[in-house]
Amino acid sequence: MFDFKYSPTSPLLSQVSPELRRPRDTSVANCTRSLSQLPIRRRPWPHSLSAAVREAVSGGERKWREWSSAMAERGHLSSFQWTRLTAEILWVIFLLIPHGLLLLLRAMGFFLPKQKKMVKKVILVTGAGQGLGRELAFEFGRLGATVVCVDQNASTAEATRRRLRAELASARAFACDVSDRAQVRSLAQRVRAELGAVDVLVNNAAVLNLAEADGADGAQQIERMARVNLLSHVWMIQAFLPDMLERGEGHVVAISSASALFGLGDAVTYSACKAGVAALMDAFSDQLRKAGMKNIHTTTVFPYFLRTPLIEEIATLRFPPMEVRPVAEQIVKGIREHERSFTIPRSLGLYTAISRLLPQHLVDKLRAIFYVRLDAKYNELGNIR
Repeated sequence: MFDFKYSPTSPLLSQVSPELRRPRDTSVANCTRSLSQLPIRRRPWPHSLSAAVREAVSGGERKWREWSSAMAERGHLSSFQWTRLTAEILWVIFLLIPHGLLLLLRAMGFFLPKQKKMVKKVILVTGAGQGLGRELAFEFGRLGATVVCVDQNASTAEATRRRLRAELASARAFACDVSDRAQVRSLAQRVRAELGAVDVLVNNAAVLNLAEADGADGAQQIERMARVNLLSHVWMIQAFLPDMLERGEGHVVAISSASALFGLGDAVTYSACKAGVAALMDAFSDQLRKAGMKNIHTTTVFPYFLRTPLIEEIATLRFPPMEVRPVAEQIVKGIREHERSFTIPRSLGLYTAISRLLPQHLVDKLRAIFYVRLDAKYNELGNIR
């Protein structure tokens, strides 16, 4: 219908400049040559990198604000409160770096912590008539401390005292059932009258009964384990803490057990009580922190099974039990260095931390490899320490 033909004299092009009215060479070669003559605008690399960084930061900030708003809404916090909380957590994580380096250097023998002196300190040890308690009393006696040997059996407590006196150490012996609150209060009054305030309190006494839960006899043994293994720690702290608070210094030590870290199916009540001791000491330490009592220290120890006639008779272990004296030496060392909590051996803590991260079926396989079996045919086993 319409037939348009290009003509330089066309009236429609009369008002266009002659340069534009000139016929153009539209060949491919000419177009390529023209394009090659055009100036190329290049963006410098640093500018591109900075732009990429700004874009990434702005995108990350946008994602962060969206996530923070959602988490703050879930926790009923304002965005500012949630941001501050996150910053404080990141700061604590940052502080873990120099702490980890310090632990590595200490493992290599550098920057070892200073050990406090025990000379003329009054140190009370429960369950001092035998086992670990007796060895702890000997270790403290060798450091020049005045050792208060407490045991339910008066004869074994007196035997430990005589051994300490033979080594020229100062010692006293007291008979006390630490599961009885009235007896514990009476003990505190007698010790205070004869020796003054206690500097270090070591709650070590414990019993292990592998009795059936059915029947009156089993119920009584379970109640006794709960009183000796857990409630005695509460009664002892209540009785001896006031003197420490009055002076503003002191040290409370609790001997827990490896069974607090991984419960034993052959000793359910015992494991539960020892786990309760660990929780008790954590809560007690938090109370001291909130009250500003920086010079009253706490230590919780988680030892593996010890080589005693009782354990050798009833236990079947993948790893052999440990000798009592080296364990006592490590505990005293940890107390002198104000360690908050530690396992013996130290690798036990690493094993426990890894187990917390694994799925249950892998944990079960590890327990089958590193087995601990106790002979439950015994009803009354006495003092495991």
